Amino acid sequence: MSESEKQTALVPAQPTALTIAGVKSLVARGSADLRVKEEAEEWLKKGMDFRQKLRYKDAFACFERGIQLNPNHPEIQFMLGFMYSNGHGISQDHVQAAIWYRKAGERGHAAAQYNLGCYYRDGQGVSRDYAQAIVWLRKATDQNRADAQTSLGYMYDYGLGVPQDYAEAAQWYRKAADQGLASAQYNLGLHYAHGQGVPQDYAQAAIWYRKAGEQGNAQAQYNLGCYYRDGQGVSRDYAQAMVWFRRAIDQNSTDAQTSLGSLYYHGQGVTQDYVQALDWFHRAAEQNNAAAQYNLGNSYLRGQGVPQNYAESYFWLDLAASGLKGSEQTYAITCRDEATSHLTSAELSLARERVNKWVDDHIDEEPYPDAGFIPHERVNKRLDDHADISAGFRPISGAIELDPDEVEDYPPNALGSREEVSN
Repeated sequence: MSESEKQTALVPAQPTALTIAGVKSLVARGSADLRVKEEAEEWLKKGMDFRQKLRYKDAFACFERGIQLNPNHPEIQFMLGFMYSNGHGISQDHVQAAIWYRKAGERGHAAAQYNLGCYYRDGQGVSRDYAQAIVWLRKATDQNRADAQTSLGYMYDYGLGVPQDYAEAAQWYRKAADQGLASAQYNLGLHYAHGQGVPQDYAQAAIWYRKAGEQGNAQAQYNLGCYYRDGQGVSRDYAQAMVWFRRAIDQNSTDAQTSLGSLYYHGQGVTQDYVQALDWFHRAAEQNNAAAQYNLGNSYLRGQGVPQNYAESYFWLDLAASGLKGSEQTYAITCRDEATSHLTSAELSLARERVNKWVDDHIDEEPYPDAGFIPHERVNKRLDDHADISAGFRPISGAIELDPDEVEDYPPNALGSREEVSN
C-alpha cells in the first residue's frame, strides 16, 4: 500500500468505553422494559383474583396500576372497559367502557371487539351506528367468537346495518350453534320451526331446542315442552312435555307455568285437577302473564276449579284484554263483557278501581301474553336483552310459538379470553 493509500484508507472502529456502555445501556433498558411488562402481568393477575372474590375496588386499582406500567396491554384495557361497563369498583360509565374496549379491540382483543360492536348496536356509550356495529362484530367473528356470530346473525335477522337476510342469519347461528352456544342453537331452532332461511323442519327445530334446553335455555325448554305436548317434530308425550315445562318453570318461565296449568286443566298426561291448574295460572297471572290472566278470569267466569265469581272474572279478563292481541284479545273481551253483564254498577266500579290500581302498581311491566289453553299452544321466542357476560329476545293459548320476530341475541359484556364467567 502506498503512503497516500495508507492516509486515505478507512480504519476499523475500535471498541471504546462509550460504545460498550451504550450496549450495556440498551441491554439494561430492555431488561427494565421486560420487568415492567412482567410487573403489569402480575397486576393483571392480582386484579383478576380480586374480581373473582368480588373485591371490585381492589381489582380496579390493580388494573389501573397495570395499565400505567403497560399502556398497550389489550387484556388490561379490556378489563378496565369491563369494569366501567358494569360499575365494578368504579362508577358505571359506558363512555369510558367504550373507550377502553376500542383500545383493546384495535389491538385485536376479540371480546372487546364484540362488546364494542354491541355498544354501537345498542347506542350505549357511543351513538348508535349499525354499520360500525357490523364492522366490530365481524372483527370478532374473524376470531371465531360464537357470541359475535350469534349477534351478527341477529343483525341479519332484523336487517340492522345490512339487508335483512334469513338465510345469512341462519348460517351465522349455525356457526355459533356448532360451537355449543345455547342462544344460537335456540335461534337456529326457531328458523327451522318457521322455515326462515332454511326449509321448515319441526324435527330439526326440536333437535336444536333440545340442545339449547339441555344447556338451560328456558325458551327452548318451553318450546320443546310444547312440541311434546302437541306431537310436533317429536312423538306426542305428555310426560316429556311436563318434564320440559318444569325445567323452564325452575327458571320462572310464566309461559311454562301457564302451559303446565293447561295440562292439569285438560287432564293431559295427568289426572284432571282444576285446583292444580288454577294454582299455576294464578302464579303466572300475578307476574302479568296475559294468557294466564285470561285462563284465570275464564275459570272464575265458568266456576271451574274455583267458586264462580264475576267480579274476580272481570278483573283478570280486563287485564288480559290489555295484554293480548288479535283473536286472543277478542276472546278475552267477549268473556269480560259476559262477566260485566252479571255485575251491578257498584260492583263494576269496584272491579275497575282494582284494575286501575293493578295497572298503577305494574306500570313498568310489560303484559306477558305467553301460554294458555286457548288452542293452539306452541312457543318460539327470540329475545333481545342482556344475557350473561361470557358472550352476546311472548304468546297465548296452550302455547303459541313465540313471535318469529323475536330472536335471542347476546348483549355486551363478554368477558375476555382469560376466563368466561356468568353474571
